[in-house]
Amino acid sequence: MTKELKEELGEPYANKLTLPDVPSDDKADHHFLLQSHDFPDLLFTLGVSPNGTIIDDYPTYLNARRDCTAEHRKKTPENVRSFAQGIVRAIERVQNDFHLNTFAKYDSAGCGGGTNMSPDSHAVLYDKTKEESERVDYLTKYINDGWGHEELPPFGVVEESEEAEKWSGVPADYGICGFVLSGKFFPTSVNVERTTHGRYGGMWMAAKPADIDDSLELWQRTFDSFDRMVSIEAEPLSYKNGTYSADLFVTAANELKVRDWNLRRGGHSAPESLIIFGMPNYEMKMTLYLKDLGSSFQFTDVQLYQVYTRICELLVNEYSMYVINTGLGYCGKLDSKGNDFLKFHVLVHPMSFINAADGKPLPRRKHPDKATELVRAAASKILLNNQL
Repeated sequence: MTKELKEELGEPYANKLTLPDVPSDDKADHHFLLQSHDFPDLLFTLGVSPNGTIIDDYPTYLNARRDCTAEHRKKTPENVRSFAQGIVRAIERVQNDFHLNTFAKYDSAGCGGGTNMSPDSHAVLYDKTKEESERVDYLTKYINDGWGHEELPPFGVVEESEEAEKWSGVPADYGICGFVLSGKFFPTSVNVERTTHGRYGGMWMAAKPADIDDSLELWQRTFDSFDRMVSIEAEPLSYKNGTYSADLFVTAANELKVRDWNLRRGGHSAPESLIIFGMPNYEMKMTLYLKDLGSSFQFTDVQLYQVYTRICELLVNEYSMYVINTGLGYCGKLDSKGNDFLKFHVLVHPMSFINAADGKPLPRRKHPDKATELVRAAASKILLNNQL
């Protein structure tokens, strides 16, 4: 629900509907408010304002939000460098003063991992043997090249890099989904998310602990934590009705650490809708290039669309997959390198992960490769048979 849509619908339907509240997905907004209420299930986090101010508590956050002007947020060379320097100094503070591994994100409200600065992918940013100026130069260039807006993000964040407990061969990055009604949290599902270098890569979604071999005790702990979190945020963030979803780590010490808030609607909507009806599923995205499926395929735009449609029909009818129509589900006539491609965002039924040889479930670490294998098989069947 956006502010504009709520204003448009609010007046004519005020006596008939309770509309969802306008959410905030800003990590800094949630973190420092909850920290001020001694909420325990948080990663250690510092915020960074575009003017380079480092934030470690809620009053400083509110002051920084008030004092950061439109001039500070303009994407000028000076402002970008000031912002980058603040992030680098926050990293140094976490490393040197608190002796923690760190993970930076230069847009605290960003989604999908596009502004995450994974230590695996950006090692120089975290290298204490490098001069500060070299690290600032690196981040300044990265923001200049990667941030396509005229205004800088409202805040960046630098948090401890926590080692998650392993769950069936993947990091235990949990997502808890539900609704807020009159300021109370009502859970609908739990998912375990697969991430690579801090970017989302897919998830197993469950309606009950047994669906993902979890314990009822763990789920109850997460629900209790979320209920307290929602009650703290209801008044200050004006969020008493709407969807509520956030990601957390379960650490090796069995602690809960909330790390990201996802109150917007997006690609999770379809699997969450299915799970309400008791349908566990595995969700993932993939890209197939026609050159990898055969060298002789030459299609017009319309033909490529027809091919994509036939593949999707086959996935639904013969492979028991739902194809989600989002920004990650479409066909493309030439990417930046001149290759035609097909992108799929799919929900896979658990029965697709049964080993045909022995009738036993495949290990979850093999699910991504199996799902990709099935989609490739469907694509090859349509392409090789030229079923247009």
